[in-house]
Order: sequence, then structure tokens, then C-alpha cells
Amino acid sequence: MAAFLYRLNGDGWQPGAGVQTFADVKPGSQFYVPIEWMAHQGLSTGFPQTTGKALFKPGAGVARDAAMAFLWRTAGSPTGNPTAGFTDITGDQFIEAINWGVAHHITTGFTGNTFRPSAQVDRQAIAAFLYRYTHQ
Repeated sequence: MAAFLYRLNGDGWQPGAGVQTFADVKPGSQFYVPIEWMAHQGLSTGFPQTTGKALFKPGAGVARDAAMAFLWRTAGSPTGNPTAGFTDITGDQFIEAINWGVAHHITTGFTGNTFRPSAQVDRQAIAAFLYRYTHQ
């Protein structure tokens, strides 16, 4: 997802020399530049560590709620979106981003009025989210 967002909005940006925001994404890593761009833009803070730098967990999948949070932050974190009404997002840390995604027709839920916030998104779903985001 970092590479997709970078190609959409940050292509050409380069981090300063010696920059390493996340302990597990070193300069020269395959997606180092897009991940550093996300950190620089405030789109991702990673996973906190008790000591040292945060982790990005570059090999981990992206959950549906986190995907909406990345896009919501890309859009400037707009507030005032109507409640989507999903039964399984009460208390979700990214509830505002999910509501925004639904209000802007970027994402929809599943049968039974659920969003499945912790379900992993696959590449085709990310492509659909990005298409809808850029064509709203």
C-alpha cells in the first residue's frame, strides 16, 4: 500500500540522507522510499516500540480499517462524515476513516451490515479503493 500511495501522490520525493524512521525499514530496502514518504506525510506512524524507533512491519498485510486510515489521511483527515452504521466497527481506532470511506463511496461493507475492519485487503481491493478515491 505504501508503494501504491507513493506512486499516486509522492513519486519523485526522496528522504534526506541518513533518514530511517522505522527500525525495520533500512535505507536500500525495496520500499524504503515510499515508506519514508508515508512517515514524512504523516500517513503512517507505524507500530510503537517500548524502546527505540517504531516498527513499520513491511511484510505484514494491511487491514481494511488501516487501508481506510491511510486514504483518509491522504485526503487531509476530513471530519464530519456520517456514521456508516456497521455493527463491527464500534470502538475501532479508525472509525472516522471508515465512515469517510463509505461516505465517499471508496469502500462498502459486507452482508449483515459489517465492515470486517481487521480483515486483510488484497491487491485488487486496494486497486479498487485507489480508483474510487481518485475518481470521486
